[in-house]
Amino acid sequence: MTSGVIVLIGSFILLLILRVPIALTLVASSLITGIYLGIDPAAIVQRMVGGLNSFSLLAIPFFILAGEIMNEGGNFPQVDQPG
Repeated sequence: MTSGVIVLIGSFILLLILRVPIALTLVASSLITGIYLGIDPAAIVQRMVGGLNSFSLLAIPFFILAGEIMNEGGNFPQVDQPG
């Protein structure tokens, strides 16, 4: 393995052991690895934000919202109760 991969995996595991939330762990380990490899942190953040501008990612919160609306409206069968 290259040293960048070792830094990435090592920082990821270390932050998980320290009980840092997974989203922050992903961001921090990416930034740590980028700084180690000499990549501009602004470029790393720009690529991360650019990845979030995906139209297909909007389906996830809207799917959850639709489920909550159907659950509160009462026209949605209870999945966790048999029969």
